[in-house]
Amino acid sequence: MRWRSSLLAVFILTALWSCQTDTQTIYLVRHAEKDLTDTTDNPALTEAGIARAHRLPGVLNTSDIDKIYSTKYRRNLNTVKPLADSLGIEIAIYEWYNWKPMLSEIRAGNAGGTVICGHGDNLLPMIEHLGATPPVDSLGKHEYDKIFKVRMNGDRADVKMLTY
Repeated sequence: MRWRSSLLAVFILTALWSCQTDTQTIYLVRHAEKDLTDTTDNPALTEAGIARAHRLPGVLNTSDIDKIYSTKYRRNLNTVKPLADSLGIEIAIYEWYNWKPMLSEIRAGNAGGTVICGHGDNLLPMIEHLGATPPVDSLGKHEYDKIFKVRMNGDRADVKMLTY
């Protein structure tokens, strides 16, 4: 009888252990409002964009964020700078057109939270690449208020759209 109890305990512990997988959360954020009067490829944020960037730390669950990525453009860097400053995290740079290696690096890492500041044309493909279905078909040219929270657990990914 004693061996049955021991066997049952081992079975339960094995089942529980096999169900344990690391959960990763990736917040995909489009850069905030950019200065449309600046015709260069690197415009700054508008006053509204700066205000939105300062709201970002209060909107995200910053307790689980351990990495922040951005493209090299001022509008992206300045969108996540208040968040990076509040967490004491350095912003890692990725090329807007070459984001797949970054996502592979994130997926291979430990569980935790990551923020990626991207552009309107690459956020939805990133969601698909992570294995989730984008909650919208497209982002409007001047739509800056969306955050896509992608939670991955093993091979499963789901996405929730937040606004701020």
